[in-house]
Amino acid sequence: MKTKTKIGLIGAAAAVCGCFAALLELGRRDERGPFFYLNFKEREKEIVKEYDARERKHEIIFYGASNFRRWEEMEQDMLPYRVQNHGFGGSTDAELIRSAGRLLYPYEPAIVVLQTASNDCARMIWPKRKLYEKVLDRKIRMLQTFRRKLPDTIFIVISGVLMPGRRQYDGIIKRINRSVEGFASQTDGIYYVDAEGMTVKENGKHRKDLFIEDGVHLTHQARVMWAEEYIKPALDKVIKDHPELAYLRGE
Repeated sequence: MKTKTKIGLIGAAAAVCGCFAALLELGRRDERGPFFYLNFKEREKEIVKEYDARERKHEIIFYGASNFRRWEEMEQDMLPYRVQNHGFGGSTDAELIRSAGRLLYPYEPAIVVLQTASNDCARMIWPKRKLYEKVLDRKIRMLQTFRRKLPDTIFIVISGVLMPGRRQYDGIIKRINRSVEGFASQTDGIYYVDAEGMTVKENGKHRKDLFIEDGVHLTHQARVMWAEEYIKPALDKVIKDHPELAYLRGE
């Protein structure tokens, strides 16, 4: 093979490797990137390493997508509750079900805090008229599966977030929220938290100050608001109804 040809092939291979590496990095940093499934596996390993299922059973697990994943201050913000952050970016309900065998069931959690919605809307390829029923069906099946696998666990389901960066799904997410609220009211062991109004003003416009530039991910200020105004009161109610779980609050 001629030297010039060899150099050309080496250069082309280096370019391909460079592009592949760039895509891998994009998948690591951006849950919506083309290689985000690799990010799932990386995040799973991080969670299993950080929280040893043999030592950290019967606690509170936050399980959901990137607005949990990016909440790096969660354990501090949720005090006096001792919590585990098992969120992983870009996840839909399908991924949450698939990963539950590693990230949920082995921990036998006392309480699971769940929050999903917009990723399913954004990634499901269905006409809008079908999207509501498809997303809702998957969400209800997820909740039923988790209840069957973890019959002694209490589930707190936080309403889907209305986001300026995904405003086209607001109507669907509102319908899903109402339907999940109805399902929770008829199902033992599931509490519903209506935080829908947190990210919109009285006139219906989004509170952009509660989101970073992409209009999808909450700021730390917004997550603290989530904790103080919605999630902690829900946990307080669960413990009031189930005083045997007071140890989760350090009592």
